[in-house]
Amino acid sequence: MIGAVDNYEAVDKEFERTQKPLNKWPGGKIYVWDLQTQKCVRTFTAFNEAIFSMAVSPDGTKLATDELRYASIWDIPSGKLIWRKTITCGKQTFSANSKTLLFSGYTLDIATKTLHPLPGGLGKQSTLTLSPDQTVAATIDENYKYTKAPHPERDASARTFIKGGRPHLWERTTGIERYELPYDKTNSIAFSPDGSTLASISSISAPKSLSGSIGRILRLTDIRTKKIIWEKTWDNSDSGLLSSLVSSRSGNTIAVEDWAHRISLIDAHNGHLIRRITPYLRIDTSKPGMMTPTGLAFSGDGKLLVSCADHAVCVWDTQDVK
Repeated sequence: MIGAVDNYEAVDKEFERTQKPLNKWPGGKIYVWDLQTQKCVRTFTAFNEAIFSMAVSPDGTKLATDELRYASIWDIPSGKLIWRKTITCGKQTFSANSKTLLFSGYTLDIATKTLHPLPGGLGKQSTLTLSPDQTVAATIDENYKYTKAPHPERDASARTFIKGGRPHLWERTTGIERYELPYDKTNSIAFSPDGSTLASISSISAPKSLSGSIGRILRLTDIRTKKIIWEKTWDNSDSGLLSSLVSSRSGNTIAVEDWAHRISLIDAHNGHLIRRITPYLRIDTSKPGMMTPTGLAFSGDGKLLVSCADHAVCVWDTQDVK
């Protein structure tokens, strides 16, 4: 397992003092853990940058990181930096042979360290999610405007919803758009392992007299027919704001997490709740970022589920949780 920790508290205190964005971030560290021994086997530092997302190559030898101002690739066995560039990165995806990396409208040839723009409309997309066979790309409209903050593009409190936020599907090789799904205010998407369906989380808008949203909708859509297979609704009082979404390798289970760190395991075939995991750790809301879920991931066999917040990582046995 690989994880990262950032010094959000130092950033927030400095911004509160100066009211100016930081030129340097007080260091993000990357940790490699052995889940069997529960020991950290390697640590390396992303200089003075926060780490917002990561991707591991299929062969397990490379790590791509999305930092505040950089995109980087690391050699996992040695911890050495392979490549780094000042660029807006977003979500990264390695090719099946681990030789190229896709992100922010580009393909990177790792061997030659050469960037190539993605074709057609894909070259204008900031975040891509690829189908397992990497023939279809899914994107979400940019739908926020940002206000002054130490890291506004990453800070939910510093952004305001404008419009759109709909998923789009594209041909990966040509960059031609297939279609748009009419799901406004979508904030998370994930392909099924066989690439036949797309799971998505969308906000339910509040009445005009109110602001914000009153809940979330989890949908599973057939990519070929564009029809909704099932949908499940959460209101804010029931389960908070859903933020993270991931499908198990078998395709039988979808895991979603809300902002209170409660995880719901959903039967991917019918949308029924299998079980809900309530976090046992005490959440300290006084710490900046403590209530911000940052990701979910299943192990290859689907037996373990990792959930992350800015100050904690939990590993769950999905067979035993109640």
